[in-house]
Amino acid sequence: MENMLTYVEKYRDTDFAQMPFNVIDSLILSQISYYNYSKSPFVRTDFSIPLEVFYRNCFPEKILNHTITTDGDRVLIEALKPGGRHGNLRASNYADVIDDINGIQFSAITFELGNDEYYIAFRGTDNTVTGWKEDLNLSYLEAVPAQKAALQYAMNIFGEFAGNFYIGGHSKGGNLAVYAAMNLPKSYKGRLLEVHDFDGPGFMEEVYGTKEYQEIRPLIRKYVPQSSIVGMMWERDSNYIVVHSDEKGMMQHDPFSWTVRDKEFVLEDEVDRSSRYMKRTLERWVEEFSFEEREQLIDTIFDLIFETGINKFYELSEELLQKIRVMIEGIGEMSDEERKLVRSAVKQLILISVKEIPQAVKEQLEE
Repeated sequence: MENMLTYVEKYRDTDFAQMPFNVIDSLILSQISYYNYSKSPFVRTDFSIPLEVFYRNCFPEKILNHTITTDGDRVLIEALKPGGRHGNLRASNYADVIDDINGIQFSAITFELGNDEYYIAFRGTDNTVTGWKEDLNLSYLEAVPAQKAALQYAMNIFGEFAGNFYIGGHSKGGNLAVYAAMNLPKSYKGRLLEVHDFDGPGFMEEVYGTKEYQEIRPLIRKYVPQSSIVGMMWERDSNYIVVHSDEKGMMQHDPFSWTVRDKEFVLEDEVDRSSRYMKRTLERWVEEFSFEEREQLIDTIFDLIFETGINKFYELSEELLQKIRVMIEGIGEMSDEERKLVRSAVKQLILISVKEIPQAVKEQLEE
């Protein structure tokens, strides 16, 4: 299977003057935005060293602590060490904020592409509990803290560098890219080249009809795998392209599973039945609750997780029995109102899942 890793190897000796920046390049930069550059030269505001120099001198385990899938990332880092098309790129303005109290997980980095062109990459949801909670907050907030931070970051970069920009990201990073792009001042929007959203969740329904969104809609390139779950959440626009993934179910969210042929994605006609079923089920479920109830439900569930001392999901496997005991005790300490809301949420999810089955069967028979 060809993917972004084989693309890096195949076009290592082809620079951007020979072959212009494309969507596979964008996916690669979105993926390496997940890495931790907090003690690297990339925190500076100048483009001082190429990526290859940093990767040759780094310890992968230290820079991969934000990633969820690391096998492909280790291969990618090794592929960038010899330099070339991607390894020769320079980066700057790395930002990283994780604030459990204010509920924000945000990170971004800017790459210099040459010819007065730049790429702003927003990190997607990492393995922190705060990051996943913020994703769910999209169901009731007009703007989550990470979206506001993304807009401010983009404003700063557009103001600092005179040139044209691609903006992109994977998962929540794709959502942040679209949010930042559509809220830029008009003078900055004129310097936007494209906005790349790789399987990022959508927005509240009213956003899609706004002037701000419609102004940049022609520039948005949204890609989702055929069994997309994350990318179809809250998605109200048909303005997306379906990519073939060699994985199954939720694992298709991993961009290393997206199939590449030459310098383009291998495409599918549409998302599959499982994606449509999950989209309908989750959206109908969320619509059962008011904004206030959604906020209370999310806060209740994540407070329970935080009480165990878990800040990153991989920590759940450490002292598992003790953490389960703490969570059970936490359920006992919930108020009657909180327990009633959680029970209602579970019941509604089961009922709606069952009600959506006939539609899924009908679609299967029609196909």
